[in-house]
Amino acid sequence: MKEYHRIWLRAHPERSRDWLKKMIADGFDIHHVDGNHANNHPANLILMDGIDHMRLHGLFKMARPDRREAVAKASRERWAKTPQKDRVAHAKRIANIRWKRIRADRKRAEQQMEAGI
Repeated sequence: MKEYHRIWLRAHPERSRDWLKKMIADGFDIHHVDGNHANNHPANLILMDGIDHMRLHGLFKMARPDRREAVAKASRERWAKTPQKDRVAHAKRIANIRWKRIRADRKRAEQQMEAGI
């Protein structure tokens, strides 16, 4: 397991190491909310569906076809078993993550413009 996996687990004591391994095997990823992989603060780490993670970073089309299909299949199977109320909550979380990313990108661009980069 990677260091940020262990940090995420310490922040979520109700989850076990085996549970997280199973989730990762099922296609989930740990996402660094601020985009900084050196920032392993628990508030910066969220568990999210691998397909959404790749889409968030614009990497889904660039992934190897076998990886892309495996992640998509696992995601479809999980989604089919997900209750409607959980689907709505998931959609809201993803929208919030995207807006945070857009705001962070805008702020970074503004800072670069101010610095003349």
